[in-house]
Amino acid sequence: MSVEARFRVFGLSGQSEGEGTHVMMCGVQGEPFGKYTPSANCEMLIKNPAAEKQFELDAEYRVIFEKIEK
Repeated sequence: MSVEARFRVFGLSGQSEGEGTHVMMCGVQGEPFGKYTPSANCEMLIKNPAAEKQFELDAEYRVIFEKIEK
């Protein structure tokens, strides 16, 4: 089983060359995630230049959580 969540980027910092980008996101109200889990936060420090460029302020992103079997 997996769980889908929607997040909105509310902060981007540390975007100088080689330092990485700190991406701060909060949960988005909406179906199906927001109705049952109305509060969520996610923060990442990304040091891959190509990945850093994928995040935009105020943009929304879908995240899929899946258990990894060991």
